[in-house]
Amino acid sequence: MSSQPDQPFSDTTESLKIRLADITRGARAATAGERLVYRVAGGPPGKRLESVIQIGGTGDLSASLLDEMRGIGRRELTRKLPPEDVTNLIRAVVDSGLLEESDRGGPFLPDSVIASVTVESDGAAITHYFLPDKDRRAAQGKELSRPLQILHPVLERLATRVSRDLTSARKKR
Repeated sequence: MSSQPDQPFSDTTESLKIRLADITRGARAATAGERLVYRVAGGPPGKRLESVIQIGGTGDLSASLLDEMRGIGRRELTRKLPPEDVTNLIRAVVDSGLLEESDRGGPFLPDSVIASVTVESDGAAITHYFLPDKDRRAAQGKELSRPLQILHPVLERLATRVSRDLTSARKKR
């Protein structure tokens, strides 16, 4: 009897939970089919912020930044992360409980700076949206879900390191 399901998973979240749990417990390595995207974007014209970090399961990281408030034109970089960093990031997603969270975020006021976390594995994907700035959350009466309270600082530490590299770059890549 085959260990493969007779039919594809109908629930994207369940599919992601199983695939990512396999990675965190070492049953299989992350592949190019896994990807995490952390995006922070928004603001009114002339004051836009667009920051995107994509991390593939094989460690390929690509990032871009546009920050009109700080006068930073679009900058991009790519690098390779060690496999253990990728596994630790996947573990942070799983351990945070984000895959258990049914509220995907929103709605938000126009011109808000909105963050999103997208988790993908072999075509299955979920995205959660939230306000990354605590003052803006308070002004809009939004709170971070418990999983995002855990995961957001992890993503922000990564974004800070990547942003530092992007803003210190002398030229666009």
